[in-house]
Amino acid sequence: MAYHSSIALNQLFLPRLCPLAARTRAGLLLLASLLGAPLCPARDTVTTNLSALAPVAAQIQAASTAGFVAVLGWGDGQTALTLAQTGRFAVHVLEQNPETAAKARALLQERGLYGFAVVEWWPENFLPYADDLFNAVVIHETGGIALGECLRVTAPLGGIWQRQADQWRTVRKPWPAEFDEWTHARHGADGNMTSADRAVTAPASVRWVAGPPQDDGGRKWYYDHVLVSAGGRNYYVFEDRVQARDAFNGRLLWEKEAKAYTYKETGSPLFEKLGTRTTKVRPVAGADRLYLALDGQLVALNAADGRQMLAFGKVEQPRDILLADERLLVTDKSGLRAFAPTGKSVWRRAEPVRKVVAGDGKVLCLVESQIVCLDAANGQELWRVSHRAASQAVGCTWGQGVLVLEQASWKDDAPGNGIVAFNGADGAVLWEKEYTPGMTHYKEARSLLADGLLWLQMEKQQIVGFDPATGQEKKRFKSRGLHCAAPVATERFFIAPESEFTDLETGAQNRARLFKSACRLPFVPANGLLNTFPVQCECFPMLRGYMGLSAAPKINPPGAARLQKGSGGAAAAGGAFTVQANDWPMYRRDVFRSGYAPEALPGDRVKLAWKTRIAQPPTEPLAADWRDNPFVNGVLTPPVCAGEIVLVAVPDRHLVVALNAADGSTRWRFVAGGRIDAPPSMADGTCLFGAHDGYVYCLRLNDGVLLWRFRAAPAEIRMAAYGQMESPWPVPGAVLVENSVAYYSAGRHPAADGGVRVGALLIPDGRLLWEKNITNSGVAHWYGATLPGGKVKIGVDYEPIDLLVRDGEAVAMSRWRFQPANGALTMVHTNTNYVAFAGLEVPRGLWSYGIRQTKMVRPRPPAAFTPTKIHWGATNDTALVIAGEAVIKASQAATLSLGNRSLTLDAPVVRDGLAVARRRLYAATTSGHLYCLAFE
Repeated sequence: MAYHSSIALNQLFLPRLCPLAARTRAGLLLLASLLGAPLCPARDTVTTNLSALAPVAAQIQAASTAGFVAVLGWGDGQTALTLAQTGRFAVHVLEQNPETAAKARALLQERGLYGFAVVEWWPENFLPYADDLFNAVVIHETGGIALGECLRVTAPLGGIWQRQADQWRTVRKPWPAEFDEWTHARHGADGNMTSADRAVTAPASVRWVAGPPQDDGGRKWYYDHVLVSAGGRNYYVFEDRVQARDAFNGRLLWEKEAKAYTYKETGSPLFEKLGTRTTKVRPVAGADRLYLALDGQLVALNAADGRQMLAFGKVEQPRDILLADERLLVTDKSGLRAFAPTGKSVWRRAEPVRKVVAGDGKVLCLVESQIVCLDAANGQELWRVSHRAASQAVGCTWGQGVLVLEQASWKDDAPGNGIVAFNGADGAVLWEKEYTPGMTHYKEARSLLADGLLWLQMEKQQIVGFDPATGQEKKRFKSRGLHCAAPVATERFFIAPESEFTDLETGAQNRARLFKSACRLPFVPANGLLNTFPVQCECFPMLRGYMGLSAAPKINPPGAARLQKGSGGAAAAGGAFTVQANDWPMYRRDVFRSGYAPEALPGDRVKLAWKTRIAQPPTEPLAADWRDNPFVNGVLTPPVCAGEIVLVAVPDRHLVVALNAADGSTRWRFVAGGRIDAPPSMADGTCLFGAHDGYVYCLRLNDGVLLWRFRAAPAEIRMAAYGQMESPWPVPGAVLVENSVAYYSAGRHPAADGGVRVGALLIPDGRLLWEKNITNSGVAHWYGATLPGGKVKIGVDYEPIDLLVRDGEAVAMSRWRFQPANGALTMVHTNTNYVAFAGLEVPRGLWSYGIRQTKMVRPRPPAAFTPTKIHWGATNDTALVIAGEAVIKASQAATLSLGNRSLTLDAPVVRDGLAVARRRLYAATTSGHLYCLAFE
């Protein structure tokens, strides 16, 4: 079977962007890395070396267990093929020759490796990638691309292999001087949640996104998220496992079963009912080890693969683990112990230590109502004082010779929050302050030592900088977005949980309205990125998932046409390919996405007309990242059908497959430049779809030849998303088609990467009719927007980007309505929810293209309901359509119900995976099969 490809066309024209200037960083001129040696010998040097030609794929595998690899030039194909076959590396190939690129795509598809390796035709002299993405870059052919440009896209501690005749030139990228790590739950062993990372600023761009939109925290509010980071790896602790991801592209490196140790904490004793929380025992990240409590022992895991390297001894009811001054400290039921990095026990204290911080050669402990200062080297007591705050503190910050104890109410009430500062030399009280933290919920004091001052977030949206030794106020700035979590800081910025950045020098404010921090653990500024977690909040429309966020990439606007013509000429209209009333030509059948077919299925008998396997569900390690993608239903999209052609897409393989409706035989296949998350639309003798490379594609329906493609994205750039390269402006697959016009959207959030583009294209020739850029989510305040008249608030938890759908005379996306003729935009503030007959409010958007809730929140039982009576419920159906007056539904148990009839399939139907056309029922399953059922 021949493959069509968007790059197999000599006349295909890619617009030229001005080359991105290669960045220079401190230490970049010092080049150092020996071929065959570990890829990361020293953090602050880069080395060039020439050595004999050898298989570079083996060298990359020796240097890294998994990651992203860019390959410039297909060469003999062995680099991409070998790495793709491991199932651990995401390989992105840029090839200058369109014929070579097309053949490479076909070869990878035939071997079942496409998606693990992806090929793009790329004739430009710059790289279409965000900064610091790739763990390795292999250069078979430079194509005029400078080494500095390759260094720009290489992740710190990553490497470049460049072929020169019969030798490899190897280059290693250093760790940037302006980057910092986050090795402990509170940044460092000193408990001061202030990062030294000077590259982090108010983000406007998504560098990478991974993981499910909701994790274990979806079961409860105020979930204790945990993230520590070192050596370019992020480590996350869940209820039953620990997980490592690449800090620069989000690639899942390894996962290990590990039941999280927890302990209960209580807040200030001023209330009859104390505020409480459950806290996980947090691990500590080293350059090549992860230290944590596992199966009753304190252990060190290999940072690269999660294997246990060392056991330090048994622990019982552990609480704190710290790494400071060449000592690994652990507190548990037996007291406080210190170990050397070799595992040797150095000293111990048999006291019930409740909290501990360390640094500058000292270990400071809270023991009942006392503060105890120890020598880190030998555990000898230096001083001991008694103070009420020692038994009440929920956090400690140590730095600049001052120990600060934090008290919290963990309630919405004001009393019971404050700090007490002690002299680190003798334990004397320096000053104290009771205050109301500027938080809406779950109040807790948080002290941040930054820029020489001790900063507190206080009432009336004020952040105040005090002299750490005297408590004298030195600076006061207005802030916003304090809300329900404690803040963090860098040496440059105070970072409030609703993504408000306040410059600590000038007080200037900058807010990123595209996400907020998790309730228990705020943002983690590290590795030049702002790291986030999935959240359960309903405060405003936001991006969700595990993300690394950065400033907007510096790119120049394109200077050439976005419309690129293919070789297909005109569409073949009429005949068998004209869409009829009994067809199912687009996702959920029509422009209203109704899922309703007016023609009933005849007869009482149903038989299997044909069944074919389109794709095999992947089991390779990289596929774990794919399965967490909330925008992909499964290994197949739902099917669509018109005339004698059935279309289905294989999302992670970037593949559209056309089959003959009569027997299920393959008619043609087409490989696009990115994921296709929903089925194509069929209109005017064409097949139209969007892809996550930022393009809208139009193929001739008869034979799958490309007619045109249009770049909906404003620029050619790629970021990392769920284990592959994607555009920051992905186009949902199911473009809306009506009256020879195709409507598309492209983007992730109005506040991300310059906004969400919505536009209209003429199907016959791809000409742009109109385009709008949405940069405002319409939320004036975090908890709501106000209707005209200023009296009523509307709900604000809606999807920032949604499937396009007809809404009366308009085209709608979430709360925005567009006039089809000219794109005139209206944001709808009135009917913000659909109200069911039972009175249940459903935010619009969640029923169509919204992020699926992968975990269930456990609410309290409604007081008005009785437990013995079912008032309403939900089925486990994955797909539901109506044909005539018959309801057809598919369940997670792989059963297909047709009125009073029932069939069992080989696997469950993918979400919305049913289609009814010309008296036949089509079903796409999670096993990669497509069924065609005939009725008699």
